[in-house]
Amino acid sequence: MSIKEISLSQALVAVLCEAKESGSDITSICEKAKVGITGNKIYRTVEQSYVMSTIEEIEKAYQEANKA
Repeated sequence: MSIKEISLSQALVAVLCEAKESGSDITSICEKAKVGITGNKIYRTVEQSYVMSTIEEIEKAYQEANKA
């Protein structure tokens, strides 16, 4: 993994942990993000070939946030 990939992964976990600590439903947030990535929401910037790996990264970050 590149430094940027490691940093982005850590950033996503940190954001999810803080959202969870603030009382947000990170399960719902992650599910909506995955649907949005799949459904071509305006914030999706990756090509179709990267959609599944993006969803996998959301799932990994979600699992890490739930360990914290």
